[in-house]
Amino acid sequence: MRGPLCTSLMGYQPFAEELTGPIGVRFNEFGIRNSPGTLGYNDWAGFVGSVCSLAAPATATGTCACNRDMTLDELCAIFAQRKRETCEKYLPFLNATFKHYDISTCLRKAHFLAQVADESAELHYTSEVLPKGKKESQVYDGYKGRGLIQITWKRNYKAYGEAVHHDFLGKHKTDLEKPEWATDSAGWYWTEGSSEDLNDLADKNDLLEITALVNGAFNGFEDRRKHFEAAKKALGVNDCKTAKVGKDPYKPFKDSEVHDNRVQSFAWGAWNDPKSGKKGVVVSADARKEGYLRYLELLKELEKAGKKETKHHFGFSPEKMKSLAEEGSK
Repeated sequence: MRGPLCTSLMGYQPFAEELTGPIGVRFNEFGIRNSPGTLGYNDWAGFVGSVCSLAAPATATGTCACNRDMTLDELCAIFAQRKRETCEKYLPFLNATFKHYDISTCLRKAHFLAQVADESAELHYTSEVLPKGKKESQVYDGYKGRGLIQITWKRNYKAYGEAVHHDFLGKHKTDLEKPEWATDSAGWYWTEGSSEDLNDLADKNDLLEITALVNGAFNGFEDRRKHFEAAKKALGVNDCKTAKVGKDPYKPFKDSEVHDNRVQSFAWGAWNDPKSGKKGVVVSADARKEGYLRYLELLKELEKAGKKETKHHFGFSPEKMKSLAEEGSK
């Protein structure tokens, strides 16, 4: 497995055991969005990012960022709303995380930073801000989101802790808010904590599927997209000789892995549907229709197999999901 940050930064040796642990799946039991990160039901960082449009024009350096450290100027160009001293504090941890989790190409780095930007509001939050009146003991079995791509649930704190040989349970849970652990945990989630290695999706330039796996849906998608464009420019992705970006800025819905996932297809339609109440994208009628139509196609395949939609997703019952899709696909 890819290990934790180097001992000069962290003071811990890599732990040999390799673990996985998809995050946030239990939200389905309560009819709430099934997301691993801060965004959605308990979203604050993503709200700030989406409303304030944190991404700003980036300055290209002339060489791509494959197989080298990212520079401070590049990071500041991508996280343009964050003070230089904050970027400087996180830079060595980000570069160490890139090395340890094989986020080695300019395209992988651009995708990783786009997600981190929205999840943490450009390194501003390393801990989820819960709604007023909510206590941590009331959510995620007492382990709210922490880290730059926020880890939730006790089992995932435990899995990450075992991976890096550090105790994050009980009174030690707040260690994940420290810059070194907040950054490294994001790398762990990127390659081991998610249901897929997100490096593979980054190589395919599948921004939609990466967002769906990090967020659970498409909260803050427009902010992620803007930061992705800023990161591509700053890190020289478009001039890279090995990155397979293609003619589209990112893989379109019809070519994305989202297209083959029934629930994610519904989400793409719903987040583009004003009637759903979901926010985070620049609403498109074409995107709404393509998402909903694909959901109905996959739902029909499910029903032909003698099965049916049984779970709530994103706060919608199966019946409501179907009615939204049927109406929104017209």
